[in-house]
Amino acid sequence: MKQRLRLWGSLLLLLVCTVFVSWFMLQRPVSVKYDEATQGAYLRGYYFGLEVADTPEERAKGLSGRDHIDYRQGMLFIFDSPGRSCFWMKDTLVPLDMLWFDNDYRLVHQELSVTPDTYPQTFCPQVDARYVVELRGGMAKFHGLQLGDELTLQTKQ
Repeated sequence: MKQRLRLWGSLLLLLVCTVFVSWFMLQRPVSVKYDEATQGAYLRGYYFGLEVADTPEERAKGLSGRDHIDYRQGMLFIFDSPGRSCFWMKDTLVPLDMLWFDNDYRLVHQELSVTPDTYPQTFCPQVDARYVVELRGGMAKFHGLQLGDELTLQTKQ
């Protein structure tokens, strides 16, 4: 009887530790390899390492062809001026959250968990936006992102 209780206690402790470590890993900033095209951003206090797409060629390619995107990684699309830039899932292999931000870095439109099979459908904001962030599908909902949330960019130091 004592051995059985000790075994169940050990299993319960292991489960609690696993849940705590998993939660802690999602809360801490991740180490991001910085290069010329990478910077970080905070959304609702959560850090994401974002590759920057600020040329027409980089924006056209986006995250296409990738079969995996880490939980805390994504891409920041920077446009020269605000507009109603549309996105699609051409050659994209994983679901994405698409987040449009205005000139003041406020979330003005979002398309959540957009799947590759939606191509050739396009996704467009109803208002002008200057920045778009693409994250792994489900991250916006997981972190509770809402319209009006602010994107805080952290530039390469």
